[in-house]
Amino acid sequence: MMRKKYMSALLSLFLMLLTVAPVYGETTASYEQIEQTVPEEGMPIGESDETSVTEEDDEAEEFEKAEEPGKFEEVDGINDVDGIDEGEDTEGLMSKKAPKKLKNLAHGLNYQLSEPPSPDYPDEGGQLTDGIKAEASFQDTNWVGFFKGHLKEVVFDLGEAKSIASINTQFLQESSSSIFFPVTVSFYVSNDGQSWSTLNHVGSKKRLWQQAPPNIQQYSWNGETDGFRNVKGKGTMAYARYVKVQFMADWFKFIDEVEIWGYDGKQKHAKKLPPDKLSYLQPGSKTAGIHDLVLIPNGYYPNNLGDWSREDYIPYVAYVDKNGNPVDWMIDGYLMAPYRTPDWRAFNSIYPPSNKQDWGWLLNKTFDQGGDVDNLNEAVKEIGQKLNQPGHKVKLVMTIPTASELQTDFGDVDGDGVSENFNSASAGADLAFDNKKKAIKWFVDEVMNKWESANFSNIELVGLYWNDEFIEIEAPYTEEIVTWTSELTHKVGKKLFWIPYFHGGQPFDWKKLGLDNAALQPNHFFDGTDKSRVDDAAILSKTFNMAVEMEFDDRMIGSNNYAQRFLDYLNGGVEHGYMNAYRAWYQGNTTILNLAYNKSPQVRQYYDYLYEYIKGTFTTKELIPYRYPTELKINDLSIPIQHSNEPRELGKVVYYDNAYGDSTRSNEWGMEFTIVDGVVTNIIDYPERNSAIPPNNGYVISIHMDSPFYDPVKNNVKIGDRVELVYPN
Repeated sequence: MMRKKYMSALLSLFLMLLTVAPVYGETTASYEQIEQTVPEEGMPIGESDETSVTEEDDEAEEFEKAEEPGKFEEVDGINDVDGIDEGEDTEGLMSKKAPKKLKNLAHGLNYQLSEPPSPDYPDEGGQLTDGIKAEASFQDTNWVGFFKGHLKEVVFDLGEAKSIASINTQFLQESSSSIFFPVTVSFYVSNDGQSWSTLNHVGSKKRLWQQAPPNIQQYSWNGETDGFRNVKGKGTMAYARYVKVQFMADWFKFIDEVEIWGYDGKQKHAKKLPPDKLSYLQPGSKTAGIHDLVLIPNGYYPNNLGDWSREDYIPYVAYVDKNGNPVDWMIDGYLMAPYRTPDWRAFNSIYPPSNKQDWGWLLNKTFDQGGDVDNLNEAVKEIGQKLNQPGHKVKLVMTIPTASELQTDFGDVDGDGVSENFNSASAGADLAFDNKKKAIKWFVDEVMNKWESANFSNIELVGLYWNDEFIEIEAPYTEEIVTWTSELTHKVGKKLFWIPYFHGGQPFDWKKLGLDNAALQPNHFFDGTDKSRVDDAAILSKTFNMAVEMEFDDRMIGSNNYAQRFLDYLNGGVEHGYMNAYRAWYQGNTTILNLAYNKSPQVRQYYDYLYEYIKGTFTTKELIPYRYPTELKINDLSIPIQHSNEPRELGKVVYYDNAYGDSTRSNEWGMEFTIVDGVVTNIIDYPERNSAIPPNNGYVISIHMDSPFYDPVKNNVKIGDRVELVYPN
């Protein structure tokens, strides 16, 4: 600690010298207090007219035991800091005139870390409880920095049960250094250090991933104002021995100073909380009876990938054998999930926003005769006949397009001759909110009208889908529009579904917002994280009573990296138990279809795994790696192959065979040559693109034009040349 104080003094002197001649345009870091977490002057915590809470009232029912805590790193506390009396309120959020007995119970206290911090930003001993608050710069050595890995936990043992009134901690965001606020910080208490009770989950009140001056945000729980998330009744304080602060560390997370304000002993309104009863969301009334909800991307996609035929649906509705014959029912829920219009406008909140004409196009494409739902109905009818169950029905959920803040000219939906403007800045927040409601109601009414008119025999419309994968932090009425849409959905007798992404705000508030169900996206398949992301998503989903979305796309076909990520989801379902809960499935465009009919037994087995998982019989599997060449020899050239059956990246050489599909789907920025039976049969170069992959005895080599091998191949390889592949031993 002496080193830290010495360095801080030198840094302060250095900064003071810099301020003698300020630089024009210099940006000053801001320190923002988000929440005031203690009572005002003259309002002691726990003093009210409420009846006293007794020990008997706090008796907990039998509960599901939480997961065993992992190994923790012990961090020594600080018992004495120069100039600071232990327990004194030092520049905290407490009023100096608060009750004398109220103190920071964490001051100078030892604590345990679930994982050690980054070696570059270590905890040198009790930095989180030393009473010294870091400034808004990652160079301040008072910050403790964590990087990726599992959920981070800081656990405090108060020595005995005490009355806890509030908990505060602060985090740094310095986006230029890849340091971002946590999406969620959770506060827990426990009586035994094993089974935990949730005080609250607190989301960031500031945008992530944006360029801004370094700034600090405080995350807090206050029993007086926040109460207890999972416990109803009286009490303004928690009575417990252990306290835990938990946060995600997907990128760098910098934390400093955890304050636990309260009293020794048991105060009048301190409540001993029962442990949380954690569970995943189960199929039932909340999911309208759906066990498995698969996303069907039915907007506009190149190559007609958004148009669904009766044949396309067959291996979804039924598990088919290797000859394509239906054997058993498979997926029971279908979410129509559009992304873009033919003019490339977006149905979600990104730019450019869709308009009334686009929403009408989607309605017709989805519900008209010969459209996406009609073809699903025909597929169910056909399979019902073959399986001797003609009355079988599947369930449908329809996406409500986002009434985007970016839209200023949606179109007239109420016949007043005025186009609806959803932009709060230009229309005003109240009018924009009303216009969004008009558009959503118009769309829902049209869905119901088209549904009634179509009279599909083997499909039930059971729900609508909230399309945004996050709750916007800074736009007006973002929570209110979700709640209003939920009420509208319930008025027409349907459920409102939601699948937030891993970094989206407020997934823990899905019930409060009026949503009927929610499945959390781990985003492991896309982000390239290690398996810890799946583990964390499982823990969070169970904590928030959500389900887990399973995610994959065509990149798993032939790519060892992506195939392993796919298995991580399935294996995680067995290990954590979410296999036996409600499930959502993201499958790119048509990956389940492509797995079912793939000619490679190694690829087809993943379709079998999906069926086993849906039936609850899947057991954990290890990856059987695809065997791919590592080098190509042609005309005295030796070319290293850097990837196989993955999208071509900048400067890379990639090998493609029929496990990847019918074509390379590459862009024009490179060249490709096709080899059949060891001989070059076709060559394409800029601006041509997207080579066909031979169905048998052949492959394609794709070389990005920034590769050092692009020019040598371009100048030396011709049709008819022989090629040799080199495989690893």
